[in-house]
Amino acid sequence: MTIRKFKYKGTKIIIKNSNYNFSYFVTKYKGNIIISFGTQCNNKSKILHRAIKKTRNLS
Repeated sequence: MTIRKFKYKGTKIIIKNSNYNFSYFVTKYKGNIIISFGTQCNNKSKILHRAIKKTRNLS
């Protein structure tokens, strides 16, 4: 499992890549957005941009 973290407008976005058999899910926890990608996910950049767009609308 690889984990990457970055901040966007004060919101921490955590990206996890795992070897499990699922597409993806997005979770909000204590002001952070956690995006977990599985092996069946095809559009990682589209999902990431959608999550960033949601944080832009929060502030």
